[in-house]
Amino acid sequence: MKTSKKIVARPESMGRLNQSLVLDQIRINGPTSRAEIARETGLSKPSVSRAVDILLRKKLILRENFPKDQGKIGRKPEILKFNVKAAYFGSVDIGGTKITFGLGSLSEELLKKCHIRNPHNWDKIIKIIPEQIKKILKDTNIPQKKLKGIAIAAQGVVDIDKGTVSSSPNINGPERYPLREKLRKNLPVSIWIENDVNLAAIGEFWKEEEKYRNIVYISLGTAIGGAIIINGKLFRGANYYAGEVGWFVPGKDYLFKNFGKFGCLEGLATGPALIKKAKEMVQRESFKEDIFSPLTNEITPKKLFEAYKKDSKLAKNVVKEWIENLGITISNISSLLNPELIILEGGLTRSGGFFLDDLKRIVEWGTQIPPEIKISTLQGEAPLYGGLKLCTDNYMKELSAGIKN
Repeated sequence: MKTSKKIVARPESMGRLNQSLVLDQIRINGPTSRAEIARETGLSKPSVSRAVDILLRKKLILRENFPKDQGKIGRKPEILKFNVKAAYFGSVDIGGTKITFGLGSLSEELLKKCHIRNPHNWDKIIKIIPEQIKKILKDTNIPQKKLKGIAIAAQGVVDIDKGTVSSSPNINGPERYPLREKLRKNLPVSIWIENDVNLAAIGEFWKEEEKYRNIVYISLGTAIGGAIIINGKLFRGANYYAGEVGWFVPGKDYLFKNFGKFGCLEGLATGPALIKKAKEMVQRESFKEDIFSPLTNEITPKKLFEAYKKDSKLAKNVVKEWIENLGITISNISSLLNPELIILEGGLTRSGGFFLDDLKRIVEWGTQIPPEIKISTLQGEAPLYGGLKLCTDNYMKELSAGIKN
């Protein structure tokens, strides 16, 4: 007969647990006193004091400074606050045309941002990232030892456990690239890698103050991606492929067509796809006299949208089909997942929401309970904020597990 083994809590493990409880109390609820911490956590006053003294030595918390209070006599209570400058994090977004770098602290706010051109080659990218991280630290006078982690927002399918990236149509290199392993050689800190649209959705969800519990985030640019948040949690799917909106098929006419490394919707509704279609249409006799035709060699999505507003027949043809394909996609997503909110982001949404009324009309027709649809307020900063959120959440988990420096 087996006897159960009694688990004895060691004093040092109890001490770490108390430190974690005290730190969370200060971080989440803001400046507070030792007495208030004891009331809220149920810990004894001596236990709170021991934990506070250790956290002060480690500079994870600070004493709040107050101006001299005239006319009051007696000892003022000690007020403790979370030290948001105890750690800093890098947030990197590997976008379709550029790589954007952000730096933030435990305040989860961006302190600095910069970007460089994307070389579209993994081996070049892993050299650029450490160089730029070191530069941004130098520019902000932050010691490298205070950098505690980096989040990478990568296009394609990310295996968050292995740190690999695959199915990145805009980047040359092996199909399954060991991004974390390669970066660790020159960046001796914790590295977390996530799909760029997933991180953008996390950033939006957090900045929306979690007012919505079910969100679908769609990025519309040189590629199309999606992210799904269900009951406040990111849904990745069985093989991390959940949210690959770019692979939606908006109609039977597109079955078995070859879109190369891109999905069907990506082959129809990205910025490059709209430009390609417009250039093909300009060659047709019916569009020879269109107001847009003189600009054949200078076509951009922005100019297409401007021509659409000026009643260009060609632009209306291209943009109308784009709105319809997007509307069909959102209708199907809404019927399947019943989200409260659809957020649209990316280069194709930055010319204003001129298309939203037509898009909503399709979705209202095609769903029983249409979601709210709006354009991202964070836009290109969404993945950076999501990266900061990922870094701080993981760092605080590590602190709670071991209260490390």
